[in-house]
Amino acid sequence: MRGVNLVAVTAAQAGRLRWPLAGVHLETLALEAPLDLPGGAERFLCCLRGEVVIDLPGGGFWHLKPLEATTLPAGIAARVAPVGAAVLTIVQAEPNGGPA
Repeated sequence: MRGVNLVAVTAAQAGRLRWPLAGVHLETLALEAPLDLPGGAERFLCCLRGEVVIDLPGGGFWHLKPLEATTLPAGIAARVAPVGAAVLTIVQAEPNGGPA
């Protein structure tokens, strides 16, 4: 299998790319505006290009630069705001192991 440039493929897919993996939600987004993530299952967030600021409940935040990642704990809602244009990958287990 050939490697995939997630940034380039996401741009070619109008800024949103979902991977069809059983039991896993894997999505790459080109962000130009803030994105609200509702509380839910634990999520892994990885900034691929640009920078993002993740605003947390209670006034805290995380600032991710290219190729930096973090885990958003289960039940925590957050707002992800790009600093300029950014590309972000989100990975989350699907409920009941269902298809993505």
